Amino acid sequence: MRPFQPRGALYAGWAEDVPFEVINRGEGGAVIAERRFHLPGGDWVMRDRVTLASDGLVEDLIGAPRCSAQSSTSRSRAEL
Repeated sequence: MRPFQPRGALYAGWAEDVPFEVINRGEGGAVIAERRFHLPGGDWVMRDRVTLASDGLVEDLIGAPRCSAQSSTSRSRAEL
C-alpha cells in the first residue's frame, strides 16, 4: 500500500477519529472529488475523477499519476 500513498491513492497508515473534508464538483460530465484528512502528522489528500465510460462502466481515476478502477452500473448517464 505504501507506494500508493505519495500518489494520493490511499493512506498507508492507521488513525482514528480523523477530521476530514470532502469537496465535490462537476466538470465536463465528470465528478471531481478531493478528500482532505487532517491527520496528527499533517494533512493527507486523495483526489479522484469519476466518469461514466461509453461502454457503461463507471471509471474512477484516483491519485496522480492516476490509478484506474472500473465497475458496472445499471444506471444511465442521466441518472448519475
